[in-house]
Amino acid sequence: MSQIAFTSLEHKIPPPVIVGISGLLNWFVTRWTYDLFPPPWLLIGALVIVSGLVGLAGVLRCQRCQTTIHSCNLKKLLY
Repeated sequence: MSQIAFTSLEHKIPPPVIVGISGLLNWFVTRWTYDLFPPPWLLIGALVIVSGLVGLAGVLRCQRCQTTIHSCNLKKLLY
């Protein structure tokens, strides 16, 4: 069943949209659980900076290779 669900969604949702939705979900969860423990701000800041640099490097590499980060039209790029 999971293989069928995966193939039906394969190349349908662009990765930046998935990252954005995951970030919003993470933000909502941390707002609800903020009183349970104090957040490690130094670690959070470092991870945000590193992940932003890695994401930017990926986008720049896609532009350099003259390809797209949007995976919906993948067959047009391969042929």
